[in-house]
Amino acid sequence: MEKQSDGHWWRTLRPLFLWFLLVLILFGIHTHQRLMEKTRLDFTVTLQGQPLYDANTTFDGQPITGGQRISLGSHIFLVTHPKGETYSTNLSIWYGEHHLGTIDLKRTMGTLSVTADPPADWLVIRGPEWSVALTNSSGLTKSVPTDVYEIEAGYPRWQKKYAVTVVANQTTPCNIAPHFGGLQLGGNQTDATF
Repeated sequence: MEKQSDGHWWRTLRPLFLWFLLVLILFGIHTHQRLMEKTRLDFTVTLQGQPLYDANTTFDGQPITGGQRISLGSHIFLVTHPKGETYSTNLSIWYGEHHLGTIDLKRTMGTLSVTADPPADWLVIRGPEWSVALTNSSGLTKSVPTDVYEIEAGYPRWQKKYAVTVVANQTTPCNIAPHFGGLQLGGNQTDATF
């Protein structure tokens, strides 16, 4: 008799148990969806403290913006910019907001090497973030921010402009070597002028 009553109770409670299981699954799905709405990655990118709006930010190789929704799990976050050093980090994401804060990229630098032979009367080097004017100079070698630089050299009767691109972690040369000649005049008339 006991075996029949156990089977009877199971047949009676099975629909209730299945209904409870279905409600539990639906509640779990709803909770997951609600929490995923709040799962976001918040960050801002700067370059040496200045806001940077054209940085390339990716999350597992896909473009991402600050405040965007993200998926759960392990991911790779990457920030690149032509004027800044690359920033990369591995993230393990769970439900909720994730604040990376401000990502301040370090400015990329290169070496500019300018030589003037003979020394220039004046030498002007201009870039968007750095410039210098020199007189009676044979040049300089300096670590400068990566960018395009205009170099202008002047002599009493000669001047020329150059444009060079300084790239990260390399030396960019600019050799200024004007070709000057000498002129020797002579005459055999005492009243000749020149």
